[in-house]
Amino acid sequence: LEGWLVSAATLMTLWLAAQAWQAGSISGPVMAMLPMVVLAMNEALGALPAAFTWLGATKGAAARLNQLTAQQRPTASPVSSVPRSARTLTLKNVRVHYPGALQPALDRLSLTLHPGERLAVTGASGAGKSILAALVSRQLYPSAGRITLGGIALEQWPEEALRQRVAVLTQQTELLDDSLAAN
Repeated sequence: LEGWLVSAATLMTLWLAAQAWQAGSISGPVMAMLPMVVLAMNEALGALPAAFTWLGATKGAAARLNQLTAQQRPTASPVSSVPRSARTLTLKNVRVHYPGALQPALDRLSLTLHPGERLAVTGASGAGKSILAALVSRQLYPSAGRITLGGIALEQWPEEALRQRVAVLTQQTELLDDSLAAN
């Protein structure tokens, strides 16, 4: 439908331009240029409907980013050294409650994962699998409860030491409209 409308507008413009050229109101080059203006306007404005389609999703993503950046990070002093054997992960009564949400995303989650153990986390969309990964990788902080790695509170781990022990590979890539280095 869009292609048909652009073609019709281009032909109508050409017809009107030919009428104006025959009447002597415009020159030949201007007559030839006017249909090109219609095509150029379609190129420039054609992307707007698609952009408005994504507007709601973009506003929702911005609201979620604002919630995460406004989140209070625990103010704990990092430990000076972490024992190499510090590998047991413990979550005790962990709760995640987003501002404005009626119910917590996670509530009273407790688990202990010892070195060598494996854990498969499954569930429906929205069950909290990604939240759990974000908590363990310290991309998100719990509203309540405690997370420790090797008996040391997760917020006390130096960033480099934590990244050597915890990594998360998500299925959704978060890219910003920027260079590869900035992302």
